[in-house]
Amino acid sequence: PFTYQNLTFDAETLVATGDVTNAGDVAGDEVVQVYMHDLVASVIRPVKQLIAFTRVTLQPGETKTVTIQLRREDFSLVNREEKRVVEPGEFELFVGHSSKDEDLLKTNFTL
Repeated sequence: PFTYQNLTFDAETLVATGDVTNAGDVAGDEVVQVYMHDLVASVIRPVKQLIAFTRVTLQPGETKTVTIQLRREDFSLVNREEKRVVEPGEFELFVGHSSKDEDLLKTNFTL
């Protein structure tokens, strides 16, 4: 099993970082997934939308800091006028190995 700690997100540079540890007895690959939720969108959005992922290989007991560069368009939506836009507002960012709430680290930010 893999564990996650120390999630940080810089809303200006759109960089998410977190520590991933292989808590198991054998080497393995983990797919780090990044989800977002737009809290104040003008249209209905998914509760958790996958916007990025990366794979990391870890030896038993090894911890790596994973950095994921997001893009502004990762937070875009198609508005009522059928135009793709990034609306200013509040967002939640989730990082983990699945979309299950108990598997995710969460942080809030404003764009």
